[in-house]
Amino acid sequence: MISFSPFDMDLKDMFLNLTAFLPFGVYLEILHPERKLFLKVLPVFLTSLLFEILQYILCIGITDLWDLLANTAGGFLGIFLYRKFCKTEKLKLIVLILAILGTVSVSSVMAVHFVRNYQKAEAFYHSPKYFEIKERMHQKQESSTEETD
Repeated sequence: MISFSPFDMDLKDMFLNLTAFLPFGVYLEILHPERKLFLKVLPVFLTSLLFEILQYILCIGITDLWDLLANTAGGFLGIFLYRKFCKTEKLKLIVLILAILGTVSVSSVMAVHFVRNYQKAEAFYHSPKYFEIKERMHQKQESSTEETD
């Protein structure tokens, strides 16, 4: 499912997406301080777009325009906050450590979410309900083929 509706916007999800991509912006600012802002935000946008496309292809969530915007805004915010407030080496180190902790936390949550969804899917494909649905679909296909002949 792809959602483009402004009425599907969930502020909690937007906040989570924004904070999940904030470290990405911090890393880009640390690694490439000389790059123009556009060339730092572009990888954030493209990575988010890739995630949304993969969600659609793999059917593991809802592909949402709001997620793409919130993720990109999170990366932008990371760049902005690092530029604005990280003036001393000590503060830069603290922010880097926080970004790393944030990345590890987000990655862990995503891994748990993926494993849980995989386990649910695996259980479903071995359940009697799956075979009932599959049989019904097969019967519908046969009956529609007979009707067209």
